[in-house]
Amino acid sequence: MIGGTCIRDHKLYKGKHFAAGKVSYIILNSGKKLDDENLLGRSFGVPKFLQRYSQVKKMDIETVDLLTIFAAVQKEEPEAVACLRWYTEEIAARIFNIQTVLDVKKFSIGGEPAKYPAFIENLRDNLEKFYAECSFNLPQAQVVTSKFYSDANLIGTLQCWLTKNF
Repeated sequence: MIGGTCIRDHKLYKGKHFAAGKVSYIILNSGKKLDDENLLGRSFGVPKFLQRYSQVKKMDIETVDLLTIFAAVQKEEPEAVACLRWYTEEIAARIFNIQTVLDVKKFSIGGEPAKYPAFIENLRDNLEKFYAECSFNLPQAQVVTSKFYSDANLIGTLQCWLTKNF
């Protein structure tokens, strides 16, 4: 899954039904069945990235993790670099789409992949390509890494619980 949160006026925006930021449920193709393969979170989350790399390399998925992929990227292994470009291009496309709707100042990227500079660099490069190809003047959002990385979802959940219960 892919987490998301919207901060508006320096406050967590929850939405009328407390569902704001559920980017994992964005539909990718209206002409297809609404199942896990057609939802953003299932199609472009870390498990899909690992799966794609394992298929390209003909490796058992159980032996692949982000450390394996990013070590291969650092060695400039063509398959790893291509998988990273694919993954970050897909995420950049969704960030671009969200930017066209929300016009935000920045996107803070958390999760395990954000710990790897190559991920953020490729994500920014791909997003920059979308902005450059855009025929209209779309304000560009900054992409930064969350200082909480993989703990971002846990901290967000705790914050919601504390706000609700205290």
